[in-house]
Amino acid sequence: MPYEEFSFILPRFDNDGAPIDQAHKKAQAFMLGAWGGYTEQNVKGVWQSATGQIYRDENVLYTVAIPTRAVEYDRFMTLARELLYLARQEALYVKTPQGVQFITE
Repeated sequence: MPYEEFSFILPRFDNDGAPIDQAHKKAQAFMLGAWGGYTEQNVKGVWQSATGQIYRDENVLYTVAIPTRAVEYDRFMTLARELLYLARQEALYVKTPQGVQFITE
């Protein structure tokens, strides 16, 4: 069965500086149960708001190999939307075989 690589970046802290451990635990448990595993890497990011304020984040880059089926794509995107809510973020960086996008709702 062919697989495709999917990934997302999840900050370690919300925009108020509070840890978002619940979101990480949800992501890890879901990927382990749904697809049998994942890879995580610590990464740092820098971004600028519309008002010009610069933010520096500590993040985790999660990567997972998912069977090439539309239903699995939908499951991944549903997870990303749930994490956006759990992590109290305005946007979540997601990379799929179709390209990069920012999940905002």
